[in-house]
Amino acid sequence: MTSLTNYRTSFFEASKDVIGRLVGALSPIAESLNMTFDVLGSHANVENNVIRLETFGRVLEPAPLTPDTGAAWDLFGGTVKHVFPGAVVVPSAMTAFTDTQCEYRPCRDAS
Repeated sequence: MTSLTNYRTSFFEASKDVIGRLVGALSPIAESLNMTFDVLGSHANVENNVIRLETFGRVLEPAPLTPDTGAAWDLFGGTVKHVFPGAVVVPSAMTAFTDTQCEYRPCRDAS
């Protein structure tokens, strides 16, 4: 039997945090069923009675938070205020993933 699940990662965590929670949830199940728990290839040679936790495709980290102080913020905020007098400039973040893809870093550290 196989289960494929797409997990979302919040702004303030990394993919390794999600993997860590899955390890914490699945370890007791594997142990109670007397099965081998293969975390990201740790027991790749086991073929029977095994629960495998694998990543599929690219593992992408959440977009980094943009600073709301400093030279870049001052330039951005000043430009907006110049173009739109009276504007209030506040930081924001993209919660969808379409415009925020970061570099590819495979998640291999489940600690």
